[in-house]
Amino acid sequence: MCAGCFTASPKKRRNVGRLGHESEAAGVERKREGNLAATEMFAAKRKKVKVKIHFEFTVLTVRNLVGKLNGSEVYLEWKKGSAKEHKGKVRAVEVKNDEANFEGQVFSFPTNLMLDEATKNFEPKKIGLILRKVH
Repeated sequence: MCAGCFTASPKKRRNVGRLGHESEAAGVERKREGNLAATEMFAAKRKKVKVKIHFEFTVLTVRNLVGKLNGSEVYLEWKKGSAKEHKGKVRAVEVKNDEANFEGQVFSFPTNLMLDEATKNFEPKKIGLILRKVH
């Protein structure tokens, strides 16, 4: 069985190989559940620490914009989570030569990140960036 041949359906899981063969679903389920349980138990033992960090972003240039935006004004809107202090926008600038030069405008916010002490890695968080045209 190859790892890329696993498929899932709402009713049951099955393994379908490249030639269309189907293996015993019950055996596969037991094997996968056993591996998952061991992984979850190991992850539960890891200690995670909450670390408060203040991020600061400097916006320089947005390139390769659509040509029809030349001469119009755009601004960059950002959002991280639902808290009011975790969203905002930078000053609008004019698009020239398919580029918006934000001249080093800065936005910042504090956030908490979880640090896995065993691996010394932070859990990832996402931030949304949207380029909007001024109407």
